[in-house]
Formats: sequence, C-alpha cells, structure tokens
Amino acid sequence: MNEYIRRPPPIRKVEQIDKQVVKMVTKRHHALRIVEETEMRKLIELVSHCPGYQLPRKTLSENIISRIHEEIKADVLNKVQAVTALSLSTDGWTSRNNEGFIAIVAHFIDEDTKLQWALLGCINFDENI
Repeated sequence: MNEYIRRPPPIRKVEQIDKQVVKMVTKRHHALRIVEETEMRKLIELVSHCPGYQLPRKTLSENIISRIHEEIKADVLNKVQAVTALSLSTDGWTSRNNEGFIAIVAHFIDEDTKLQWALLGCINFDENI
C-alpha cells in the first residue's frame, strides 16, 4: 500500500537534504543550477526509492563510467551522422593547477529544429610545447 501512496517527506528530512545539497554545491564549486539538471533530478528520484543504496566508487570508476562513455559516444556519433551540417568550435583553458585543456565541440540543429551541441573531445596539453 505504501508504494501507491505518496506522502510528503518530513520537514526535518527535507531540511537535511536541502542542507546537504547546499554543502555539495558550495564545497565543490558546483553551479547551483545542478539542482535543475534533468539527470540530477532523476538521480534524486531513484535514490529516494532505494533506502540503503551505497555509492559504488570502485564500480563507477572501473566499469560503469567506461560503459556509459561508449553508449554516449555511439549516441553522439548517430546524432552527428544524421545532420546535414554542423559547426565546430574549440575552447582552451587552464585549471587552478596550471593544467592546460582544449575541447572540441560540434554544434548542430537536430531533426526537431533544436540547437544541439556535443563534446567531441577534451585533451590535456602542455602549454610549454
């Protein structure tokens, strides 16, 4: 029965969650807009229905990230191959640790006439070269 009845969470629990989100955003310099991201909202929804879930650090780094990377890469390739034209741009920056990066991004209009972009690559480079 509890599966079908949606009760609002207790105020105390909501305050704890809100406080934790603020800590996550401020301590790691995430943009506040992360709470509006579709994938973040999906994550919160899934975790809220799975008490006792433990974040699988080792599994994430060794298995899941590479599998999802391949899935996303295939999806991007399909999208890019389906368009008639695209524009490429690059962006370069230096991290706080003085590491240099350069990214290549494709911009295109999809079949629903929406502007899309896809990161094609991001490499670390030595600025002294």
